[in-house]
Amino acid sequence: MYFYHLLRDIFIVVGSIAAAYFLMKAGAIEKFLEATSSFKLVASFVAGMFFTTVFTVAPATVALIAIAKSLPAIYVALLGGVGAMIVDAVIFRFFRDKVASDASGVLNKSSKKWLRALFRHGFLKWLLVILGGVIIASPLPDELGLALISVSKIKNSVLFPLLFIMNFLGILAIVSLADLII
Repeated sequence: MYFYHLLRDIFIVVGSIAAAYFLMKAGAIEKFLEATSSFKLVASFVAGMFFTTVFTVAPATVALIAIAKSLPAIYVALLGGVGAMIVDAVIFRFFRDKVASDASGVLNKSSKKWLRALFRHGFLKWLLVILGGVIIASPLPDELGLALISVSKIKNSVLFPLLFIMNFLGILAIVSLADLII
C-alpha cells in the first residue's frame, strides 16, 4: 500500500511537469499578465503562490520575471515570498502527514530505528533543514525541500520564517538575475 502511494506521488509530479509545459505553450502566462496588468502587487503575490509547486513553478517564474520588469524586484520578492510561504505551509502539512507515513511504511523496522537514531543528532537535523531551504530558494519545485524539512520535525515558529526568507531570497535572485541578463 505504501509503495502504491509513493508511485502515485511520483506520477503526480510527472503529470504536473507535463501540465506546466502545456500551460506555457497555451499562453496562460501571457493571459495572466494581461489580466493583472493594473494589479502588479496582487499579481506578484499570486505568482509567488504558484512559484512553489512542480505543477506551476515554470510559468510562475516567467510571470515573476515579467512583473519585475515594471515593478521593483524587492516588491515582487516580498509579495511573492508571502504567497509562496502560504502555499508551502499547506504543502508541508501534506508532507508531514502523508509522504512521511508512506516512506516510513516502505522501510523495515531496523531501517526506521537506524534513521530515527541518525536524525536525533542536531547536526544532521539542521543539515536537512538547510538543504531543504536551499531547494525552496531555488527555482526547483518546493516539494522536495519540504519533504526534507518534514523529516527534521522543526517547529512552526521556525518553519514559517524559514519558508518566507528562502522563498523571498529565491524570487529576488531569479528576478534580479533575469534583469541582468535580459
